[in-house]
Amino acid sequence: MKTIKASVCILTKNEEENLPKCLAPLADFEEVIVYDSGSTDKTVEIARKHGATVIEGDWEGFGTTRKKLFEAATQPWIFWLDADEIAPDDLIGEIRNCVEADPKTNGYRINRTTWIGRKRFRHGNWYPDWNLRFFRRTEWTMEERDVHESVKVVGIEGDFLTRLEHYSYRNWAERKTRSQRYSKLWASQAFRDGMRATYFDQVGHAWGCFLKGFILKLGFLDGIGGFRLALSNSAEVSDKYRRLRKAWDKFGG
Repeated sequence: MKTIKASVCILTKNEEENLPKCLAPLADFEEVIVYDSGSTDKTVEIARKHGATVIEGDWEGFGTTRKKLFEAATQPWIFWLDADEIAPDDLIGEIRNCVEADPKTNGYRINRTTWIGRKRFRHGNWYPDWNLRFFRRTEWTMEERDVHESVKVVGIEGDFLTRLEHYSYRNWAERKTRSQRYSKLWASQAFRDGMRATYFDQVGHAWGCFLKGFILKLGFLDGIGGFRLALSNSAEVSDKYRRLRKAWDKFGG
């Protein structure tokens, strides 16, 4: 069987637990590139064992670092994959068919299902979660933000039918720790962009997030886990705006 003429691009740091499961289904791709920013575990060793090209470099924020990774790709298409994601066989089949057909479409969105531990979320603010993840190497631009960076393409976009499985957090404690990190990055970016917030913005957006996720987007159908997720997302939003307000109090005019 022919290899898939696409570059799979993965950012890593201390991903020895997730990376073997991420890399295992990718043997048919012509190129797998892992950009590692200072792992102290066996991440680099695992990547090389699976035949990936490893680039070891500095961490310069999500947007800038990922852009460097994409610029290293040599194949006609780029498949953006995170180390805590697994591409099912059906998705890889869709990608193969796309590459071989060479359509006029320049980019494809892929939906994700996210997990916390053994809990899979199919409702609420995390689902559906469509992102542009497969695109032509010559047709993309990167929005270089500190967190939640994104890619845009020139021309037609399409959708793949099969979902990525996103094993984002091992447990709720890890979810809390990382959400605080993301809040800090978001507030820093928002402050540099000149965005302002009041206490009422903080409270209003937090409540709005909870109601949207748990009620409007049917998070209650995920049971107790759905309730915990709605609370967690609401707390993260509140923390974002709290940090933004504090930044203006400390550094703003």
